[in-house]
Amino acid sequence: MEPRAVTDTQLYVPDMHALKAVTMSASASLDESRKILQKAGQALSLDELAVLLNTLLSHDSAAVAPLIKNASARVRKQLFGDWVVPMAPIEVSNTCASDCLFCGWRVSNRAMK
Repeated sequence: MEPRAVTDTQLYVPDMHALKAVTMSASASLDESRKILQKAGQALSLDELAVLLNTLLSHDSAAVAPLIKNASARVRKQLFGDWVVPMAPIEVSNTCASDCLFCGWRVSNRAMK
């Protein structure tokens, strides 16, 4: 799914046809969910994310929800460890020199205008 081009006067506009197609994804079985979640920490495809979300929102979510919670906890710990670091940024400009993974203003995020 490719977004339309972003110019200085245009906001990001996702491909709505592709998003609608993704929402039509089926839910996954417990084994299929486990297989997708084994890749957690790597880039998951939009289809894989849609299948997990549809599974989580389905009536069968009781077994899948703990799997998603455990996978997300594992990835968070890999990325950030056990540290909790409060921060109070002081914004002097509309750019940032840091590259914090959780922040949309990070220097590597070239889509942020």
